[in-house]
Amino acid sequence: MEGSRYDHPYYGRPGSVVQQEQLFSADFKKRRGTASGLAIIAIQIGVPVITAWLARSGAFPNHNLIIYAAGFFVGAGAYLVCSNLMPVRGYASLKSQFAARMLAGGIDVNRLEGIWVGFSPDGEPRIYSNNYDWDVGFLLVMPYRLCFLGEQAQFGLAKDQVAKVRLGPGGPSWWGLRRVYVDWRDDQGVIRPLNFRPADARSMRQIGPLAKRLLDRLLRWRVAPSDESAISSRLASLGPPNTAQVPSQSVAQAASYGRLLFFCFNSLLIAAMASFMVRLPFDPAGGAQALYVLAMVFVLWLLQALPYMARSGPKA
Repeated sequence: MEGSRYDHPYYGRPGSVVQQEQLFSADFKKRRGTASGLAIIAIQIGVPVITAWLARSGAFPNHNLIIYAAGFFVGAGAYLVCSNLMPVRGYASLKSQFAARMLAGGIDVNRLEGIWVGFSPDGEPRIYSNNYDWDVGFLLVMPYRLCFLGEQAQFGLAKDQVAKVRLGPGGPSWWGLRRVYVDWRDDQGVIRPLNFRPADARSMRQIGPLAKRLLDRLLRWRVAPSDESAISSRLASLGPPNTAQVPSQSVAQAASYGRLLFFCFNSLLIAAMASFMVRLPFDPAGGAQALYVLAMVFVLWLLQALPYMARSGPKA
């Protein structure tokens, strides 16, 4: 979908680290997305089924309401913990591996105080192979230039090319995700957007505060004195980003009402099958524990879907 690496418009110069096997690959994104998805499905289906089975077993007689309430809070809490921690797993390992590659290529990003970020070449949150980041790399805030060294994109922006730095939305989430947007001016004077996400965050909840910290640093950089001699010739030779479009999906396309309802139907179907397999009754006369399972699955699906529904834009 993203084309061959050497022909891609954002591909770095020959001899750069991007000639090696890609770390932040489509396969990496797929594995991370699959792990998060399976964990959420296990919570969404497993917690209600276990809760209903405990109520059905009679192990705690006359305490079914307490069991059902506990199941609800455990399920909701487990989902929130999972959605907070799972999506950012693996980025710390990527950082150390990529920093080692950069050092082998002659650039010590730690000495240059490089900021580990996710990069997206658009002016809004978009999805690139099941991820809101198209690339990852190090953002170098130099006295005169802003440089990004990633696997697929390597570019530099002079201070006078940066028209505006602002805080903007991240993907739909309960955690208030934010990204730092940089509007820059090309050779024709046209304003082009791009954005960065702090990839050092150990949880989704940390992304917003770290994005504000990155914004403050870039705002200070814009008004600080410039020194063109303080940058290496290799970094000074980096050109501006290529403005060719990178294949992606909007949030509205990836999470349309039709898709959300399809996921809801699948979840309810799997829950019904699981309830049947463990012999949970659907009949109210028998306790209707299976109906509790279906209700819980719907509530947990709603918990996932609400951030997307709250965004103006999802269309069937």
